[in-house]
Amino acid sequence: MVTTWTKYQGYSDYIGKDLTLAREVWVTTAPELENFCQDLEYTQEDTIFRLEQVLGLPPQNGKTLFVKMWVSPDDLFRPCPDPEINDSECEITYPESAYSVVGEDYKIWFEHQQSISYGVDGYLWTRLGYTYDWGGTTSGIGLSEFVIKPGATVEIEEISSTQMFITSHCGSAAR
Repeated sequence: MVTTWTKYQGYSDYIGKDLTLAREVWVTTAPELENFCQDLEYTQEDTIFRLEQVLGLPPQNGKTLFVKMWVSPDDLFRPCPDPEINDSECEITYPESAYSVVGEDYKIWFEHQQSISYGVDGYLWTRLGYTYDWGGTTSGIGLSEFVIKPGATVEIEEISSTQMFITSHCGSAAR
């Protein structure tokens, strides 16, 4: 189960149904996000700000919906030089072993992400499989980060407004 925070309204007709994604979707695991949120004891406004920080998003980014979905592990990758999802760390260079080779299409995608991530309108991207937490830790390590491949079929489990997500999953001060 994964979660994305989005402003895209097109998920609403698919609660409990399958949806084939037309584009990549950046996600974190639902349990990790909910566990993080559970410990927050802020006002709703400050909780939104803290979520933006831990997810490596710019402040006041306009995201309005949390969408939980089921996805096949075969349709997920980590946005790092070695995109495998079955270990706990990302390498900082492309793997070149006989057991793990990254294709040219992936390298092009990865390098394109690098080229657009660090400008004025870019997102803070670690390239290490976790979000950059720009507000709460000295390490900068945020939550696990994955991408769902375009063309993947997902099942939409739940959609919550940002306010409803905070009320349901975050610390008591945000309620």
